[in-house]
Amino acid sequence: MRKWSGPTPAEWAAFVRFVAGHSALDSDSKLHILARCSEDRLPKDLEEQTISTKSGIKWYKKGLKKLLDADAGPSEAKVKLVEKETGDQNAAG
Repeated sequence: MRKWSGPTPAEWAAFVRFVAGHSALDSDSKLHILARCSEDRLPKDLEEQTISTKSGIKWYKKGLKKLLDADAGPSEAKVKLVEKETGDQNAAG
């Protein structure tokens, strides 16, 4: 079984920019999110979590596209995963 090695430096930078620049989050929330991620304190069973709000789904899709855009040479598998998750067949373009 192949394990994920974690985000690349470019993906971390894109994630930090995404969270830091998000207008719907106050400064304390941004800091809380980034601190928890940097300490690898993520929700249990993260793969099983479902996003149920329209804004959450929108943030998720936008975030995936930003992570893909941050990758200078994404693998075909990564592109296909983002396309599947976002419903955008041109996610890499």
